Amino acid sequence: MIGLAATALLLLAGCAVEGDSRSEGEAAAVAKPGKSKPARSKAATPATPKASAAATQALARARNRSPAALPRGDDGQVTRHVDGDTVYVDGVSVRLIGIDTPETVRPGSAVECYGREASGALTRLLPLDERVRVVYDVERQDRYGRDLAYIYRARDGLFVNLALVRNGYASAYTVPPNVAHAGDFTAAARRARASERGLWDTCADERTPTPQPPPAQALPLPKRLTDPAGRCEPGYQPCVPPYPPGLDCADVDGPVRVFGSDPHGLDGDGDGVACEP
Repeated sequence: MIGLAATALLLLAGCAVEGDSRSEGEAAAVAKPGKSKPARSKAATPATPKASAAATQALARARNRSPAALPRGDDGQVTRHVDGDTVYVDGVSVRLIGIDTPETVRPGSAVECYGREASGALTRLLPLDERVRVVYDVERQDRYGRDLAYIYRARDGLFVNLALVRNGYASAYTVPPNVAHAGDFTAAARRARASERGLWDTCADERTPTPQPPPAQALPLPKRLTDPAGRCEPGYQPCVPPYPPGLDCADVDGPVRVFGSDPHGLDGDGDGVACEP
């Protein structure tokens, strides 16, 4: 009996030891699922002052670089605004050709309808210091000494002349021999007018072309009036004696054509013909 009891105790102790070893093994398996480690997040490295300066310079170079698609011409910066179709580039007056905007600065004339809007549009498209490409046609300058050109915005290639017409700030205005883009301007103006865009809406009546009067008939030339020395004041036809002294129409056998500054003040109504009968 004692032997059987001892044997039973030994068997129970073995089962307990086996159960404890399995529990420890399972615990170890749970504690060590594998060799993988949780990912460690890395904080972004702050940019150094040198890197920030380099990035700023690269961005500035990119903004100032002219697109490869721009036509050949002269590069410069806008330095002054005049009106809707005239700016200064590097100190030189440039008239945008192929287009015409309402007048705002013509001496002796009132500001035309949509003139201020056109001037504001050009200022927005080409602010001061904006880099541009200036492209010339056949004639380089007009009689006023202004450069005649097409202007492209360097940063994105915008054709400024055409943009003004498309958006109703300008009408097409072709003066040969500068006709490289005449077709583009005419088509753009036609679409803007059909859409009643800009001046074509606000100033529809005022922008209607005024019929031109028939050519004036040639005036009979009266006898030439000269001073005792045979001199003539420039700008009159036929001859009018030099100024001073001043003359009036009672002293002149009119009519007289006036081409200049009219120092005698004969052309009171400014129509180019003085002392009419």
